[in-house]
Amino acid sequence: MTNHECKMQTSIENKFFLASLMRSHWLTILLVFFAMPSLVEAEPYRISGIITYSDGTTVNYNDVEIVCQSQEYDCHPFRGTESTTDMYGRFTLELDIEEYHDGAELILNVRNENFSHIIDISEMRNSSQNFVVNDIELSQTRPPAPLFSGFTCGLIIFSLALGMVIVRTATRLMTPLGRAEFVGYRAPRIVECPECHGRIEQHRLISHLIVEHEIEPLDAGEIAGNVFSKIQMK
Repeated sequence: MTNHECKMQTSIENKFFLASLMRSHWLTILLVFFAMPSLVEAEPYRISGIITYSDGTTVNYNDVEIVCQSQEYDCHPFRGTESTTDMYGRFTLELDIEEYHDGAELILNVRNENFSHIIDISEMRNSSQNFVVNDIELSQTRPPAPLFSGFTCGLIIFSLALGMVIVRTATRLMTPLGRAEFVGYRAPRIVECPECHGRIEQHRLISHLIVEHEIEPLDAGEIAGNVFSKIQMK
């Protein structure tokens, strides 16, 4: 083999070696590039605040949920994260975020109202309270308490019943009998005489039996007693 041929072979081998080395170099770079996100450690991000109604009263024991706009893809990992306000209206949402989430928009949904929150990692890191403050004021007013609703319902029923009593009383006072009953007069009960089947006032039945039918007083009292007992049974 001549010197020229040896040089050509050595040059070809060097080119193959360099090409193989370059491929290995780029493969290493790609592996590092794709492995970098998994090597980055997520950090906690807390959103905390107080939720109030439009009149300034706190929203107690209500859910706060993260929802996302369709085009805000960085928000999607946090969709459905929720918290519940305490008795003072305070809530706290805890998230695990990475650097690329900085600036992402989250939508906080409270009682069907939406509020925007922009993730600010620097504010979180510089916060002495270890959370980002996000107070929320709803546009709706506080709903009536169940106790107040029950009281209102009872007051309405009482008012209707009182109105019906007043109307019935006024209607009876328009008649002579009704006016007499209003001052204490009660019409006597009418009973049927068992002897002549005539209609007679209850308190006159015994005298009617004695006078009209010539029945002995003791027997008249017994007959009247039977009539009165039948009325009471009815």
